Amino acid sequence: MIRSDGAGGRDELRTPFVEQRTYRRRRLMDIARLAPLIGALLFMVPLLWPRQDLSGGLEGTSMSSAMIYIFSVWVGLVLFSVGFSHAVKRWAVHWTGLDASAEEPPQAAEPQGEAAPEERA
Repeated sequence: MIRSDGAGGRDELRTPFVEQRTYRRRRLMDIARLAPLIGALLFMVPLLWPRQDLSGGLEGTSMSSAMIYIFSVWVGLVLFSVGFSHAVKRWAVHWTGLDASAEEPPQAAEPQGEAAPEERA
């Protein structure tokens, strides 16, 4: 435990850790922020590959290899996004206690002063 910064009493101790839910939520937000940056960096990797010699030498990487790499990164990012969204949905249910399958909000109760049209006749 760490002593407080003086805002509280002299003997007041505060913990350096945050609540587990808050910590996990922050880490998920970090992943969501970093995923596009990592994807952009992965898309730029072929720019670092040596160019193929115009005379047909084997000194560089072919364009088809670069396109296969780009397509593979794209598919990987899509799969990561799908998996991440399912994980966030599962964790959100755990955090909030609400069922993710119940997407419809609860219906409002009818006013007590008026009867339904079927009951009037």
